[in-house]
Amino acid sequence: MKKISIVIPVYNEEYFISGLLRSISKLEYPLDAYEVNVVSDGCTDGTVSVVRGFPWVHLIELPKNVGRYEARRTGLWRRSIPTSCSSMLAALWSRICLLPSTDRAPG
Repeated sequence: MKKISIVIPVYNEEYFISGLLRSISKLEYPLDAYEVNVVSDGCTDGTVSVVRGFPWVHLIELPKNVGRYEARRTGLWRRSIPTSCSSMLAALWSRICLLPSTDRAPG
């Protein structure tokens, strides 16, 4: 089974992120075959606290808002599933699109 990384860049999504994470947890896909990385793009609301309530989610906190593109990139580079066995899955709020695997950042 192909392993996947789900990367979710968020900025002040306190009221929406728990619904998205609950939906992901109901996927008919083995939990050990995917990882979820939520990238807090300098959130100033309670988003980080909500995400911490999902222990199976990897939280990446950026100190300031750098924009959706850079937050997504950060999440892709910090994934733990090797490129050779993963597909990249980026979630943009309620829209989800499949991205091709890319090489990890050097170092």
